Amino acid sequence: MSQIGFRFQGGIASRGQLSFYEAGRYRYAAARLLYTAEHFRKTGEVLERLSVYVEADFRVTAPIDGSFLENVWLYAAPAIADAKQIQSFLKIPFDKLFPYIWSKLIPSTSGSQQLAKIAETQADAIQQMAKASQERERTAQVQATQETERLRIIATLLRADTGGTRDNRAEAEEISEILAKRANSPARILTDDGTGDFIADELKAENNRNNLLEEVQEEMNRVDPEGEDRIVEKMRKLVPDLAQPLKRSATKMSLEVTEKAIPIAILNSKRVAQISHTAKDEHPIRLNGNMIKLDKETGYGRFRPTGARTPLSFTIPREIFNLQRASFIGAFTSREISVEALPYRDGIGNITKLILLRVL
Repeated sequence: MSQIGFRFQGGIASRGQLSFYEAGRYRYAAARLLYTAEHFRKTGEVLERLSVYVEADFRVTAPIDGSFLENVWLYAAPAIADAKQIQSFLKIPFDKLFPYIWSKLIPSTSGSQQLAKIAETQADAIQQMAKASQERERTAQVQATQETERLRIIATLLRADTGGTRDNRAEAEEISEILAKRANSPARILTDDGTGDFIADELKAENNRNNLLEEVQEEMNRVDPEGEDRIVEKMRKLVPDLAQPLKRSATKMSLEVTEKAIPIAILNSKRVAQISHTAKDEHPIRLNGNMIKLDKETGYGRFRPTGARTPLSFTIPREIFNLQRASFIGAFTSREISVEALPYRDGIGNITKLILLRVL
């Protein structure tokens, strides 16, 4: 049995309440998201509409005081079908699919340079507080000095990763702990993306996603680039309604998986706006990297830019692919290539996918 949690915090959500209208919009979007994802897990296909009945037995539990939490349980054996006859496309539990989907939707906070900036900002805030004698006790002053020095050491280590390929999970965990600790003190920080406690929660959620993904990465590699693009874009369209209570009823939303309620995504209104919007650049760009997957029939594939930890899905327009098929297939066997591409970007400016135009 798989468990997915949708938790809203802040505002009236902290009293176990939501606006009735926002709750209705959120539940409708959540239902579409869950059943669409479950159909994809079983068949590898993305439904345009949920007119076809999805064989899934999802059930919901009552909210809990202190925040507005709804747990949705997927029972392993739907009442309408014999479980022995069900052959899933992806041989993973449903709650292990969620980290994969949200890793494609939510921008990473743990990139080396971004994480270094967060560490430096918090170090400056702690140091400024100490100078202003906000902490007068000797023990508190020593602790502030230690935290400042540790954050600057971590930032220096991260700044050295100019290629951006380093695994920063340990550093992200350490930084998030300090941010959370200082969230209600004069040394709390405010970034363009949210408060220090929001960034701390986001770093932890990203670490959780990465850890859970390691367990199923081999199975998720079975998802072809076209299927990945379709399921991610379908889910992206559902995010604004899913997070509808963030307009008035709540200030923060977390999505949680398994009976342990592990957070794998943290949203505020700004994050929702960023990830629900994508736009194609007007002018092509040049990228160096390697093509790690190419469907020779459809022109869909994955391209890993030099220095990037995760690849980008791409498509090649059919007329271009037909004219330059040999060039693209040849590039697939090369170790490193240069391509001209039109990128799609999210609301932050991060590239989410590519349209390949030619091999340079």
